[in-house]
Amino acid sequence: MSGAARPGRVVVVGSLNVDLVARVDRLPRSGETVTGSDLVRTPGGKGLNQAVAAARSGAAVVMVGSIGDDDHGRWLRQVAVDEGIDVAGVATVDAATGTALITVGDEGVNTIVVSPGANGWTRGLALGEGLLDPADVVLCQAEIPSAAVTGALRSARSVGSTTVVNQAPFRPLDDEQWGLVDVLVVNETELAELRSATGAAAGGSADDASAARAHAEAEVAARGLLSDRPGPRALVVTLGRHGAVAVTAAGGTVVVAGREVTAVDTVGAGDCLACWLASGLVEGLGIGHALDRAVLAASLAVQRPGAAAAMPRVTELRSGE
Repeated sequence: MSGAARPGRVVVVGSLNVDLVARVDRLPRSGETVTGSDLVRTPGGKGLNQAVAAARSGAAVVMVGSIGDDDHGRWLRQVAVDEGIDVAGVATVDAATGTALITVGDEGVNTIVVSPGANGWTRGLALGEGLLDPADVVLCQAEIPSAAVTGALRSARSVGSTTVVNQAPFRPLDDEQWGLVDVLVVNETELAELRSATGAAAGGSADDASAARAHAEAEVAARGLLSDRPGPRALVVTLGRHGAVAVTAAGGTVVVAGREVTAVDTVGAGDCLACWLASGLVEGLGIGHALDRAVLAASLAVQRPGAAAAMPRVTELRSGE
């Protein structure tokens, strides 16, 4: 007799970075020096941000990535362990731990420079038989080598796990990757770059559009991309203060309005939304319900400083629903 099926997990394949953050009254212009606050060290990297957010959502989480054999790497591993994340897939390699230099200005706007370091050593996901399950959701981003993303997607598809790719920072998906993605998550800038890479007009920006116009433009652009070639069964476009839109290959559309909040730091907003979406899919929620929770979670995250540290816990979300 076979045992009970194991509950699904969010398996995050991505980067782990130390974020070095300075706050300024305004972002510097080209060639200008401005005075900032004392430098603060926080855990980050799109992979670790998403793993922490998924763990705080209540999901079982596995982190796969690479760190250096240095103080930053050991600290990041312990941060993940303290969040209840399974770090068996985090390798220590002969390179410095990834580092992000972040400047945060007023209203939460930011600039980020990433030195990948150990993240560039991340290899294709070596998930043998029994290490992935159809109930799992494998979540990838683009701060690790493209080959590592392909390996993770292949492993997931081979056992029937759901695949989610947050195409950030933007890097074109090759034909194989496009065909292995179940849910693709992009923001409005990445959507424009994705359309440009496929030869379509870039379109407008949600920053200077009304919510209704932003939603409509995102839906049209996403539907065009999904109809262009077989690939994701859903494309999710995040629109900052205007919320998000999900378009499915089957012809459905979900529009989630943004929450009116005062942003303090937007660094981890996209990571928060992507992983709460993945967590909802693990729970078996429909994409509309999962996306609504994800937008709410992101609206909480931007109201506090930091990336991984800003991710809300499931108890906060319940009180905000």
